[in-house]
Amino acid sequence: MSNFNYNVDIPDGPHNPSADQPLMKTNTNSTKSIIGVDHYTFQEDSRDGTHKQVNLTNESSPPLLSDLVLYSKLAGGVSALWAKNITGIDVPIFINALGLSNGYTTLFGGFYLQWGTYNASGGNFSSGSTTSSTGGNTVVTFPVAFPNNVFFFGGNLTYTNSNLPSGTGTLNIHLSEINSGSKTSFQWQVYTNTNNYLGFVWYAIGN
Repeated sequence: MSNFNYNVDIPDGPHNPSADQPLMKTNTNSTKSIIGVDHYTFQEDSRDGTHKQVNLTNESSPPLLSDLVLYSKLAGGVSALWAKNITGIDVPIFINALGLSNGYTTLFGGFYLQWGTYNASGGNFSSGSTTSSTGGNTVVTFPVAFPNNVFFFGGNLTYTNSNLPSGTGTLNIHLSEINSGSKTSFQWQVYTNTNNYLGFVWYAIGN
């Protein structure tokens, strides 16, 4: 984007008008040009003054000067539109689904929907024993941290058509980390009496 020259305090009373005239011309032309970045500018179109588009530069949470502010901030490494209202809470607005097997998106009202796939260590869960995140496996980390709350979890064990389960399996989600204030990860536990299960898929909803 271009930089536009502008001379403050011009015209100035003590100055000779002929000295300020070139500076005033620069100011006038810069005003027309800068309006034309995101607007129809002077005598450009019958829609002069209306927006063509809105260009936003990524920034951290800006100060709230009125009841609502819209701004751009990175979410998962991608520029996204955010809003902040009089509650002071930063809310993402309509982030496209980011990620494939592990990713997230936003729902209307500022909710996050996140999902992921966990592959069992060694290729499958062992039969006849409890396997958990506290028993040597990795705690599952959300693609992005939930800012405030986690409301709901769901998940299912996975297998292949060529290796159908010969027994049962149960996936349990442990909420201790979330309930203690962490919104970045969760612990899990699987009990199965077969070695056919290869991992699990999960999803979580929060804000």
